[in-house]
Amino acid sequence: MGGLPPGQARYVRLDIVNWIEGFYNRQRLHSAIGYRTPVQFEEMLEAVCAAVRETEASSENYRRRSALETKRHKERPASFATIKNTATIGAPRQSETNTQLDNDNRHDSLPSAAT
Repeated sequence: MGGLPPGQARYVRLDIVNWIEGFYNRQRLHSAIGYRTPVQFEEMLEAVCAAVRETEASSENYRRRSALETKRHKERPASFATIKNTATIGAPRQSETNTQLDNDNRHDSLPSAAT
């Protein structure tokens, strides 16, 4: 710093550094980061990173729960595979006479189990 006394040049350098670090780099809007200040960009970036970490954690929990459910289903006996509390769908007989009803009932009866 050519024309300044030696002690004053030091203070001028500190003022320039403070201006660059305090205002120019921190408060000025930067086009490279979407016309935000670096502080705004860092806050936004931290919020995005926190959301990603939360999503990854919940995805990992989902994968673990899915793996446990798959394991449980493999270990269950066959009787657990049926769906409980479901409505039975049935229609009333359409037979017009007792004879037809008897014939229908005979067709519906199951053959006896082979021994």
